[in-house]
Amino acid sequence: MFTDWFVQEKNPWFMKNAVNRYWFWLFGTGIVHEPDDFRADNPPSIPALLDVLSQEFVKSKYDVKQFLRLVMSSRTYQQSSIANSPYSEAGKLFACYPARQLDAEVLEDIFCQVFYAGRNYASDVPEPFTFVPAYLRTFTLADGSITSPFLETFGRPPRDTGYLVERNPNATPSQKMFLINSSEMVEWVDRYWRIRQEAQAAIGEVPANERTRKFIEYLWLYLLAREPAEIEFLNVEKLLKVPGRNEQLVFQDVIWTLVNSKEFLCRH
Repeated sequence: MFTDWFVQEKNPWFMKNAVNRYWFWLFGTGIVHEPDDFRADNPPSIPALLDVLSQEFVKSKYDVKQFLRLVMSSRTYQQSSIANSPYSEAGKLFACYPARQLDAEVLEDIFCQVFYAGRNYASDVPEPFTFVPAYLRTFTLADGSITSPFLETFGRPPRDTGYLVERNPNATPSQKMFLINSSEMVEWVDRYWRIRQEAQAAIGEVPANERTRKFIEYLWLYLLAREPAEIEFLNVEKLLKVPGRNEQLVFQDVIWTLVNSKEFLCRH
C-alpha cells in the first residue's frame, strides 16, 4: 500500500516516533526523551532497541495491541522496580521498572470502584450541555474541558496541546493532602459498610474465630491483589486488641492506610 511505502521509505521517523510514544506510556520514559522532543540531535538512549521495535510494529501492520503485548510480555517490562545496578545510568537504560503514580483518570476510576461510588460529569459549555453518567469510566472522557477537582489535583492535562509533557506524573503535596485529609476521602472511607457487606458475601460462613483473619485477607486481596504477609496480619490484630478501639474504625484506618500506599497508587 502507498501508506506503508510512504511510512517506511519517505518518513522513517514516523514509526519510531509512534513506537517511542507507546514506550513512554508504558515506562514513563521514552527511548527518546522527552517523547515530544523527537529530533536528530536528541538521540535515543538505545538506538538498536528503537529500530527493532519499529520493525516489529511495521511487521504487525501497525497493530497497537500486538505491539503492547510484545513489550508488556518482555523481561524489561516485568522487572522489579528496585534497581539492582550501582550505575547511575541504569534507570535511563531500563535496567529496572520505574515505579510511578497512576494517571489521574485511572486513579479516580479505581477509587470509585473500590468504594462503590460514582462520578457524574457535566459541561455547561458549549451548548447543548454535556452530561456524563456515573456508570461511564473517567478515562473515557473525550472532552478535556470536562474535569473535576480530583482530576485537576492529580495532574490530568487540559489538552490544550498534543504534547505528552502536559501531564504532570509527579506526586505533589496537594495530592498527599487530598489522600490523607480530604472530605471526599472521608466520604469514600465511610462506605466501609459496603466493603464489609461484599466481603461477607465472598467469604461465606466461617467459624467466628476465623472471621477477622478472613476479612483482613479479603482486604489485601481486594485492594492490593495479594495476600497479607504475616507481619501485616499481626499489626492489624494488635490494633484490634487495643482497649476501647472500635473494630469498624480500625478497619477504616487500615483501608485508608492501604489506599495511601505506593503499592496501591503506583505502577510497579
